[in-house]
Amino acid sequence: MSEYVENAESIVGHVAKRLTPEEINKMRAQDSRLVTEFHANQLERDAKKHWDLFYKRNDTRFFKDRHWTTREFDELLGLGGNGNQNVLFEVGCGVGNFVYPLIEDGLNFRRIFVCDLSTRAIELLKSHTLFDPETMKAFQADITLENCFAEIDYSVDVATLIFVLSAIHPDKFHKVVQNIYNILGSGGILLFRDYGLYDMAQLRFKPGHKISENLYMRQDGTRSYYFSIEQVACLFESVGFQTLDCDYIQRRTVNLKENIDVPRIFVTFSYYSSIADLPKAIKSTMKYFFAILLLAFVAISMAVETSEAGKAKESQDANAARDKRGFSSYYSPYAYAAPYAYNSYNLPYAYSPYSAYPYYNHHHYNYPYYNQFPHYY
Repeated sequence: MSEYVENAESIVGHVAKRLTPEEINKMRAQDSRLVTEFHANQLERDAKKHWDLFYKRNDTRFFKDRHWTTREFDELLGLGGNGNQNVLFEVGCGVGNFVYPLIEDGLNFRRIFVCDLSTRAIELLKSHTLFDPETMKAFQADITLENCFAEIDYSVDVATLIFVLSAIHPDKFHKVVQNIYNILGSGGILLFRDYGLYDMAQLRFKPGHKISENLYMRQDGTRSYYFSIEQVACLFESVGFQTLDCDYIQRRTVNLKENIDVPRIFVTFSYYSSIADLPKAIKSTMKYFFAILLLAFVAISMAVETSEAGKAKESQDANAARDKRGFSSYYSPYAYAAPYAYNSYNLPYAYSPYSAYPYYNHHHYNYPYYNQFPHYY
């Protein structure tokens, strides 16, 4: 990896995790044998197939219900208790381990949309006893494609992307985030959580499972990517999201029956789709900015008006000076068409700017250039 150092005894990592020399050696070993390009492309083509097989094999038993979401994301409590007026959209819903605990906890939404790449997962979600077709709409979608959310006919107030983006190839991250940004209403919020860089699961991969930087293949053909907070913040802000919260989350996976107790690292983010609902300090700053910008436009407008008035005054002064000299439009060679065709010196074209005497043509026909059609020789 780019953060490796030549000295095997050095410790690298980030604020939430410092790699030990043993862990550094494990990650270096992952680079010794990578997934072939042909196999990696095949995994991309068969992504939906692998997830359908995953849910066919595991049914609804693999993932536990996520009752922790209202504790980790305070925004859900506020939005779900706001008079049943908000619209929720879960991207990558699986079999409903996120949305059904919210309903069980008493959160109410005017409309709930859920989608997943796997058709099998959508079928399992709809078979749940809490599924209500009057308020919920579940559909299959590839969120990396254009117009993938065409079935959503409401403005979305809150969207969730929880342990979903890591299963997608990094080349398609930007398109996914752009699609979600486009479906959110003004001031809508996105709640994100996924695997953090140097998580225990990343360190456990053996050689032959690494596809590219921080992207790995699991035994069942699904994929997993591990994020840094800097990378995700840059990704979401690149499409217009405003960051509300961004941090590493450290938890422990505990299974007393199997004697498992290991540290985990996740990345959690909250993003707003516009400045409408940003924190008060940010909104106040933006108000001052727009006030200064407005004053600048007013000042420019006043300066333009003053300049135009000055030009008009100069023109009036020039006309007065011309009339004082006794020149009239009669002497212009274009008097038949434009009686006020004066040159840049405010003199009729029949007179020289350097002399009080009239021009004569260059053939010296001995008559002034008065009221004649212009000659071009």
